[in-house]
Amino acid sequence: KQGSGFSFIDLAGDRAGLRFGKTAIASPAEARKLQKRMFNIKDYTAFMPEVRDLPENMSNKVFKQQYDSVYSTKYQTMIKKIDQRIANLEIYKQPSL
Repeated sequence: KQGSGFSFIDLAGDRAGLRFGKTAIASPAEARKLQKRMFNIKDYTAFMPEVRDLPENMSNKVFKQQYDSVYSTKYQTMIKKIDQRIANLEIYKQPSL
């Protein structure tokens, strides 16, 4: 009740972490590939998408006004946008090692 409000930035971090975890445990071979990719990264942008343009700190009232619910087309479009950014990250775009 005293949080900063709904944040697509936080949601992007959650979804990036889920993608990373799923990739890491997909198989022993995928885990090794991911370890090798992580060894070569320069900074967090290899596994965390750009988020500075995403809405955050929305009160429940503002969220409902702008997105209605998590089932709305507008909300689902934001989720797809975030997931596409994650899919395009360096760590997932590198060729298999």
